[in-house]
Amino acid sequence: MLLHSLADDTRIVAADHMDFTTAGHRPKRQTGSHMSHEYRYSCVEDDRQAAALGEILRHTFHFPPERVPRFFEVAGRENLRVLHAGGDVIGGLVLIPMGQFFGGRSVKTAGVAAVAIDQHERGRGAASALMSSAVREMRAMGFSLSSLYPATQPLYRRAGYEQAGTAYRCVLPTAHIEAVGREERIRPVTDADASVIERCYLERARRVNGHLDRGRYIWSRVQNHRGTEARGFVVECDGTVEGYTYLIRQDSPTRPYNLLCTDLVANSASAARRLLQFFADHRSMVGEVIWRGSPVDAIHLSLREQAVRDEVKDHWMLRLLDAACAFEGRGYAPGVFGEIHLEVHGDDVLPEVNNGRLLVQVSEGRAQVQRGAGRGSVRVHIRGLASIYSGFLSPWQARAAGWIEGEDDAIARLAAALAGAAPWIADDF
Repeated sequence: MLLHSLADDTRIVAADHMDFTTAGHRPKRQTGSHMSHEYRYSCVEDDRQAAALGEILRHTFHFPPERVPRFFEVAGRENLRVLHAGGDVIGGLVLIPMGQFFGGRSVKTAGVAAVAIDQHERGRGAASALMSSAVREMRAMGFSLSSLYPATQPLYRRAGYEQAGTAYRCVLPTAHIEAVGREERIRPVTDADASVIERCYLERARRVNGHLDRGRYIWSRVQNHRGTEARGFVVECDGTVEGYTYLIRQDSPTRPYNLLCTDLVANSASAARRLLQFFADHRSMVGEVIWRGSPVDAIHLSLREQAVRDEVKDHWMLRLLDAACAFEGRGYAPGVFGEIHLEVHGDDVLPEVNNGRLLVQVSEGRAQVQRGAGRGSVRVHIRGLASIYSGFLSPWQARAAGWIEGEDDAIARLAAALAGAAPWIADDF
């Protein structure tokens, strides 16, 4: 069962001109004989290129051979990108159409996954050429943001990304769950629950900075984890679905198995208690329950003791592809009014889009932005702006890191406009 999302209305369609490496700087590939060739970035054009990319991904990420075709099918062949040197495919990545919620509104976002360069081509600038080309393409397609999980930070920082939120791995031993009651009904998911589950997820997502506005790719990963179908259960409170989980069994060193929740949502205290009781009822066979959550979600706060082990799995990274559109696309607290005078710098990939002054006027939960206007009272690096925009860093923390300059009053206005809950993501992509 695949659920529809607002993000399904946004498909990755290649921009009219795909030769982004020839716009601006022209990355070169150095060979042993000191010859050089331009890298070329493109969609996957035929089966041979798809097979070459599949081999690179298999060796880079240690994919089992049978996993690659399914990954391409779920991601969509139209979303695969490759980097060429001469006539050879030497790397590639996957673009994922989705949105991300900031201030309660979904901002058009392109996720980036499976970034890989063939082993013998690494260390020559190919990865930077690949990411710079992808950034220019995503901007040309109208995306305001791009988000990814980094295997290494320097590469993505060169492309304008910065840490913007946290992904936690939460581990709860079933032996530490006390009985909390069975007042609410829990039952298996049926095909008729698709839209109800989507609404339940979106109810939480709109309240959490960084949550994804899921499309087909993300929902398929919830419901089928690396080839294993997840079983779903919903919690009904007075006839309304207020929580759900999808789970699979995993090996445990101490018990017959653990439960891995590929998704776990509780939008009320009663739903959280019922899900905890559901997990407790598995304690004779299950050692631990594992999920992607937050130390301040309803599940954690419904436990009597601090029994969950919260591990920082990743700090995901964000890129403002168009800072003006990103500020206009997100939401703001209804009581926030005023002007923010920014001067953005440091964008070496999209200088014509982002570098310069922005006048951000906030009122009634929305913002209007004028490019090239304002006093530039707050000077901020494009990467630092990503961390501030998401709420991962306050402007004061960003100033301590050297990413922002300005008078205290101007920085305080920026902090007030972007104040909100700490950003986290429940999905791996």
